[in-house]
Amino acid sequence: MEGHLAALAEGRLSPEEDSDWARPFVVDDSTHPTPMDWEVWQRLDALIGADLRVTPNDYLHGVADFEKWLADFRRSIDD
Repeated sequence: MEGHLAALAEGRLSPEEDSDWARPFVVDDSTHPTPMDWEVWQRLDALIGADLRVTPNDYLHGVADFEKWLADFRRSIDD
């Protein structure tokens, strides 16, 4: 998870690639443990929206959002 968030924030993975990676964990109950950790679930839920667009050429979320998601995740695992 952290690796995917970091790759997204650093531009090593596209929003589409990370969204595609996260989607099965959210939509297919057989791919994740039950119950899933709330922090992990929130990050996966955000990642499936990483590729949302407001226009055909503009994403809803950008690098600043991805960096915040990564920082929030890192804070949550340090607690």
